[in-house]
Amino acid sequence: MQLLQQYTWSVAKRLVKENHFSMIHNKDKRIIDQANPVLHFIKNTKTTLVYIRLVSVDYIWPNHLVQDMEAALESANLMKIQANVKKMKFLNLYLFPQSPSQEIYQIISNTANNGMSNQLEVHMGFVDLEKEQLGIPSDTFDNFPVSKESFLYYFSNPVFEEPKQILDEIMETENKREEDVRKIFNYGKTILSYLFIAINTVLFLLMTFAGGSTNIEVLYYYGAKEAFSIANGEYWRLITPIFLHIGFLHFALNNLAIYYLGKVTEKIYGSVRFFSIYLIAGIIGNIASFLFLPSNIAAGASGAIFGLFGALLYFGYIYPDLFFRTLGRDVLTIIGINLVFGIVVPNIDNFAHIGGLIGGFIVASIVHLPKQKNKKWAISLLSSLLIIGILFITWWGIEEREVVGNPIAINIRGEDALDNGEIEEAQRIFAHLVKYYPNYVPYHIDFAETALQIGNTTLARQQYKLVIALEPNNSQAYYKLALIAHFEKNDDEARRYLSIALELDPNLNDEQHLVEQLY
Repeated sequence: MQLLQQYTWSVAKRLVKENHFSMIHNKDKRIIDQANPVLHFIKNTKTTLVYIRLVSVDYIWPNHLVQDMEAALESANLMKIQANVKKMKFLNLYLFPQSPSQEIYQIISNTANNGMSNQLEVHMGFVDLEKEQLGIPSDTFDNFPVSKESFLYYFSNPVFEEPKQILDEIMETENKREEDVRKIFNYGKTILSYLFIAINTVLFLLMTFAGGSTNIEVLYYYGAKEAFSIANGEYWRLITPIFLHIGFLHFALNNLAIYYLGKVTEKIYGSVRFFSIYLIAGIIGNIASFLFLPSNIAAGASGAIFGLFGALLYFGYIYPDLFFRTLGRDVLTIIGINLVFGIVVPNIDNFAHIGGLIGGFIVASIVHLPKQKNKKWAISLLSSLLIIGILFITWWGIEEREVVGNPIAINIRGEDALDNGEIEEAQRIFAHLVKYYPNYVPYHIDFAETALQIGNTTLARQQYKLVIALEPNNSQAYYKLALIAHFEKNDDEARRYLSIALELDPNLNDEQHLVEQLY
């Protein structure tokens, strides 16, 4: 009996302290005599929950063994359901102080590798302490997170330790492990998450009272992402969109995400690292949107929020077991749903999402986790090079190509230039619009007006003729052509254009002055 207990607790010690299993401290409801210990251990790996059950047996009847194995199988399946994992490996090991009978041996051997399904992988075996042998197929340990030697070590190193002493060591190890986990998840305090929500709220209210957060003019003036403006020097538009939102639902969902996801990330990384991840990931998300969706005007914290997801993925890269034991599957599920949602649903800037996700992982790998001992310098170096690459691509996107931009926002920019007397800037802007939107009449009219204001009648005439080609009944274009012809002393042509303009619109404004001069 003493050997049985000693072996059982020796293996338990190795599973917990060296193989990082957790011990489940509960009584096993089974037929086997409760005087002998039954110990349970679990471990969460990246993709699988591993469950080991050690059953100390003095003597057992064959029918009781079958019943116990069936009960163990049911318990394992129930544990898999409760843990909500896709796959589980279960090792049920019986510990015999004397060699088992041939019948017992046969029962266990017949179910040694008995996989119930692809999701629950079941292994049955035994340890013969008398012969110091492990009765389980050797291939069981090929893809098992415990080596065969963990169960054979005691035979070559039979050190006597009191079970209570071992249990105290196990409890101390697990308490220290839990304390380490608490420290990891509670390194920082939630400060910036609330501050970002407050900033978002203030700006959303200001935009609402200014004309509405869905109004393109309001979005433009408050600093939404607009590629043409960024390419023309307004680089701050890569930052300001992080704090703006389009519509109440967009505002509410993003701030809800910041509240839950931001708190978790800020507590793990601390406020300084959190600020770097959130802001830089948001900027990288806006850069991706600027490069790949230059024609849309965009705003929102989605890129920064996906950056927090990226930071949690880096956390999972450093602590895979802890990640999948806690928040890993939820994080991966939410990321997957959002990316698919962004592909399926129109008007969602998935490039900003993907850019933010990559950016968050990159920044997290550079700033590292607090008190991270195994710092991955290779991936940090690669991430630093990626940041340099992103900066170079951004420079290329600004300097080496002509950005189309959002036509409505560009038109607002052109009208502002006109109002401020910046005629040459206005002409450059409207020239850009007519180049990329040649079938939109108002842009030709605005371009022609800027040409008239600088005295380029040839260019103005060309634009008004394009207007007439697009809209043959545009009386204003004929009237402007009459003015240009009169200015150039070509009154016959002026009368011809004016007569058409008056025929199309007898109430044409200001025509009397020109009529008096021409007739």
